[in-house]
Amino acid sequence: MKHHYLFFVLMLLFCRVSIAQHWEQLGKGSYELEGAPIRTVYADSSGHVYAGTGVMHENFTKGNLFKCSNTTVEEPKNFPYHGKSMVIEYIIGDAKSNMYVSGFYIQDTYRRGTQDVGLKCPFIIEYNGKTWKDILKPYTALQYDIIQSICMDSSGNLYAAGECFMKNFEYYVAKWDGKNWAPVMVDKKTLFIVGDSPRLCTGPDGTLYVADYAEGHPGCNVTEWNGKKRTALGDSTHTLDANGKIRSICCDKDGHVYVAGDFTNQHHKNYVAVWDGKNWSELGGENSLQANKEISVLCTDNKNNLYAAGHFTNKDNTCYVAHWDGKNWSELGGANTLNANNPIMSIYVDHHGNIYATGHFSTAKRKHYVAVFRK
Repeated sequence: MKHHYLFFVLMLLFCRVSIAQHWEQLGKGSYELEGAPIRTVYADSSGHVYAGTGVMHENFTKGNLFKCSNTTVEEPKNFPYHGKSMVIEYIIGDAKSNMYVSGFYIQDTYRRGTQDVGLKCPFIIEYNGKTWKDILKPYTALQYDIIQSICMDSSGNLYAAGECFMKNFEYYVAKWDGKNWAPVMVDKKTLFIVGDSPRLCTGPDGTLYVADYAEGHPGCNVTEWNGKKRTALGDSTHTLDANGKIRSICCDKDGHVYVAGDFTNQHHKNYVAVWDGKNWSELGGENSLQANKEISVLCTDNKNNLYAAGHFTNKDNTCYVAHWDGKNWSELGGANTLNANNPIMSIYVDHHGNIYATGHFSTAKRKHYVAVFRK
């Protein structure tokens, strides 16, 4: 009897693990998201999942913010700019459960030839669980353009970069301390960025990392700002000098910095580069990811697992989420991989280790959805 009971318990555990380890669609049927691709996804500490959509065509701009679950998809009440032509770019959160949504809406649209054009008005909206507030709107130095990247440090400081932060015709990194915006300063000088596609992230110690084009170098590089000075990661002969744009940057809890994008190695394969505090290297060495197309997004979890996704595909020519466990790369889900029919734009890991993915991919009925891999 004992043996039968033990066998039954083991079978239950096996089934539980088997059932849990697969990709599934968050919400089905009437709860799928129609229209624009899902550019960003975020899950708060209470388990609420938010998805931001957006698409720009010659003749229209369309996007929205949605709150999603297995049973509902709704537009959050009182979210500013609902009803406007807008695009949601990023959703992030802080340790106090505040959420920040960035993007832009189109104002004063008019017809130019065959196109509808207008001013791109950027926003960063803070949600404290009760009210929504555009914290960018009062900023007097605001220009009409878009936010390229936002990130949050462990102290609750929000950093943003993009074409809307400009001084003397140069772009810079701005910091929101909860009350005011101000340029990040280095030796009493503004922290300017080079290029039009900067990417930001912060390390566990609050260090700010900026990926852009550094002066005197032909390729993309990463610099760090520790609150006092800005330093390139790697000396003059050992900088990254990526031969394409860096599309994503992130840190793990040990302070390793990871970057990826449309840059390639000597074999013309896209890869994830890692900074270990002394040197840059191709993550995995001879067993690197070797992606066949752009790596658009990276993220880590609290166990230092790294996840990567983008335009690259597997042997079945479908997009997937790649998983680095510290030793090897694999397709997340194995035989039950995501098999996305179009590029993945965003991945996020929640407090429970569940992984969410969104992007251009859709169902057979061409409806976009949030994919979740439950741990």
